[in-house]
Amino acid sequence: MRYKARCPQCDEWMEVERVDNGVMMVWHGVHCGWGQAYFADEDVYATSLEGSMKAGRELDALIAEKVMGWKPRQSKHGYWNLDGPNGEHFTDIDRRDYTAQYDKETGQKVQQAPWWEYFWDEIPFYSTDIAAAWEVVEKADLWSLYGSIGDGPYRACIQFEDREGLMTADTAPLAICLAALKAKGVTGEQHG
Repeated sequence: MRYKARCPQCDEWMEVERVDNGVMMVWHGVHCGWGQAYFADEDVYATSLEGSMKAGRELDALIAEKVMGWKPRQSKHGYWNLDGPNGEHFTDIDRRDYTAQYDKETGQKVQQAPWWEYFWDEIPFYSTDIAAAWEVVEKADLWSLYGSIGDGPYRACIQFEDREGLMTADTAPLAICLAALKAKGVTGEQHG
């Protein structure tokens, strides 16, 4: 994940990082000769730069699995099963061409697609639809959401048990999803 804040000198966006200043963790950045600049959490925004989590179906699947309780599992025969949080059960056995698992020229087995690619119809659009994102909010122990309706950025704070996630994004659903993942201690690299 990459983060940005407004430069105190020129008011342009600059990249910042979380660092230990010897006393506590702070947001730090350098821009346009201003030198060292430190920022409070409320001044830092998650970016949509390459490598960060963007709104979309992969993020929806991450929310489904890590926050909402969907449970993907692979059978010994290689197909995927998905158990929903309310007892639903889905399988991909009729959803893909099993002959496509092997390279036609070499006969070698090819990498399977990730589980979520077989279950697009079942997974809600958590990161782009406010109604679906609100299901995430309802699962939280505590929450808050700040922003002007229809005009981002939005800041969401989500708490699960004793862990809190505070994130800002251009849309309310994305801010909610990123804050929920942060509260669960999940990064994009932990998607399974």
